[in-house]
Amino acid sequence: MENDRRHYPRVACHGIAVLELGSEVPSRARVMDLSAEGCHLIFDDPQEIQQDTEIEMAFELDNMFFAVRAQAKSIRSNQSVGMYFPDMSETGRADLQGLVGLIAQFTHQPATIAAPWSNAA
Repeated sequence: MENDRRHYPRVACHGIAVLELGSEVPSRARVMDLSAEGCHLIFDDPQEIQQDTEIEMAFELDNMFFAVRAQAKSIRSNQSVGMYFPDMSETGRADLQGLVGLIAQFTHQPATIAAPWSNAA
């Protein structure tokens, strides 16, 4: 993973995200992997999201709730999107990094796909 731009470890996980995409009804997606700097989402329904689109996102994992502004960095399909968290506070990022560490301890499932926003295969 030579081209991997990730600064934090990423783990496979199972969570639900609710995203405000501009429509009246929030969109739901599954959080497939997570790091302190981003995540990979699989939407329940196809979405029309463009590269660098900013989205308000809230998700819950292991009874912990996070709300964050996310930016689309890799559009794999109209249902699979790699998101980046550009504007998290240090405290928020530390909390999220702690959650990622807990998930890694209990699941032992590192994410297997290259960073969604990198050129790595």
